[in-house]
Amino acid sequence: MRYILVLIAPLFFTISLFSQVANSDNKCPCDYPTLVFKGDEVVLSKELKESLAIASKKLKENPFCKIMFNGYSESSKRTQKLCQIRLDNIKLYFIEREGISSDRIYVNCEIGGGDKKIVDIKCD
Repeated sequence: MRYILVLIAPLFFTISLFSQVANSDNKCPCDYPTLVFKGDEVVLSKELKESLAIASKKLKENPFCKIMFNGYSESSKRTQKLCQIRLDNIKLYFIEREGISSDRIYVNCEIGGGDKKIVDIKCD
């Protein structure tokens, strides 16, 4: 039983800490745009960068907030890799171009959860 508590406690602490930050007196914005890639593109287009600038501005105005980029893929390895490359490019853009700390950005590639051309931006 001790071993289970040791393994669960850090996860519980992380979830609790994240919830406390997100639910502080200041509310995190949740009205982010949806990112739509064209075909199998992985490069961030001008339109995508404009949408990311909106999200970046909101994060800069709310330094306690974190953000989740949620992409979707089919069960094939090709679409899973495509999803992950897109999410990595978005995260790298936020870190290098917008100056957002990597510990405020989460990415998730969900299999079968939505349109594979879409990346949703969610508040946490």
